[in-house]
Amino acid sequence: KMDEFVRGTTDLCFRLSEHERRTARVAREREELGREQASFEAELKAKVKEQEAYAEAEDYERADELSTAVERAKQEMALRAAALRDLALELDRDEREMQQRRRDRLKAVDELKKW
Repeated sequence: KMDEFVRGTTDLCFRLSEHERRTARVAREREELGREQASFEAELKAKVKEQEAYAEAEDYERADELSTAVERAKQEMALRAAALRDLALELDRDEREMQQRRRDRLKAVDELKKW
């Protein structure tokens, strides 16, 4: 029974440290995405103005090229944001699992005390 307790506790410690590393990574990625989005928004405004100027000058070929580039950039940012959301959801599931494992460990400690 003691071996089982030690294995469970060791496993929990390992999983907690891995969870902390992943949480830190997601926080860094969120910050990076925030900076990228702010930069993207500023760049997008400039590109839209440039596109409008080309359209007004009846340079439709350049306006279309710019439109394609803008749409591609929007898609890339959306994919990046979706991937980050998925990772955050995975971390939330991990957090719930860690909480359950902690509760299980506390129960195991209580049982060990009764020996």
